[in-house]
Amino acid sequence: MEKFDIQFIPANSQIHCLAHVVNIVVQKILAALDDVEDPEITDDYLHSRDLPFHYDPNNDPDLDKLEREEFTKDDDGGNEEDDAADIMTGLTSDFKKMSVLQKLRTTVTKICSSPQRRKRFRTTAVRVYGDMSAPSGRKLASLMPIRDAIGTWVFERDELQGLKLEPEDWLFLESLGELLEALTKQMSHSSTPTLPWVLPMYEGMRKHLQASEGNAKFGCLRMAAAAGLEKLEFYYSKASDSQLNIIATLLHPSLNITWFRKLDPEHRLTAERAQVLFEHAYESYRQIHANDEAPQPQAPARPSRSGTLRSFLDDICMVDVPDVSKPEVVPVSELKRFWDAFNTKFDDPDGVLTWWKVRLSDCRCIL
Repeated sequence: MEKFDIQFIPANSQIHCLAHVVNIVVQKILAALDDVEDPEITDDYLHSRDLPFHYDPNNDPDLDKLEREEFTKDDDGGNEEDDAADIMTGLTSDFKKMSVLQKLRTTVTKICSSPQRRKRFRTTAVRVYGDMSAPSGRKLASLMPIRDAIGTWVFERDELQGLKLEPEDWLFLESLGELLEALTKQMSHSSTPTLPWVLPMYEGMRKHLQASEGNAKFGCLRMAAAAGLEKLEFYYSKASDSQLNIIATLLHPSLNITWFRKLDPEHRLTAERAQVLFEHAYESYRQIHANDEAPQPQAPARPSRSGTLRSFLDDICMVDVPDVSKPEVVPVSELKRFWDAFNTKFDDPDGVLTWWKVRLSDCRCIL
């Protein structure tokens, strides 16, 4: 940083981990639903940072292994099931106190906890779904866990009645899934450079949570969305103060200055502010690296004429006479070439490096 005279000012140069912030917001939402501890007390991200950010059931090797599991007669295990039933009967009152999400998590954990329970669940699923297939082509009965089979599996076991989920509970879980999916799905695109998308993602999350706060089907989800929004605003404010986030967003050809112009006029991230900040940073770098700028194209040299006219054509040719009618070619500055480059539409958000290589490879100071 000293070599390039880059000044680090903590107030506007901090870059928070986007994945961590999104996780904190999601945890705050779940904490408002009494499902997990508040992130101010226990930060769940610290012990799960190596897991995929957005869960994709189609790309889960552990789930795939469970769904392809083949059972034997040794997996019947009647005694183990009976012993477990006695224990769980005493937990009925505890089950009834659980939140909807906790009930579902407890049920799924119990289904997957032993070969005997997995086999019993598979048998239940076959009775419920028969030969029906999922959109993926897989047999519904082979998928685990799946809604109707879960309901039947719980219903048929007296000791698990406290975990029963009503139709309203399933509707709540679907609504919660929609709320959370919109917050995490974009982060699953690992090929996308993260920094330019920090501000757009925060803005998208803010709009989504604002809409959920006002329109969610369940009051508890509206309350949870409000809690998540408050936590998000804290980090969004810090990100908006970071000159690095602003410049990175502006440099992305799919976002550039246009993204700032589309924001609400009252938004703190105005296009004018972004442009002034960028040009100030550019000018600082230009002064330091003035000698590194790419040379401007030179006009072709005029052919020289000998002192002796060889023919009539030599006499009338104007190759060595300046044409005053042509306007003087003024070199275009690197900064103007940068702004002009965004006039062409760019439709490949993941191809930002290629765009820079093709369009602005001569912008040495900016690069």
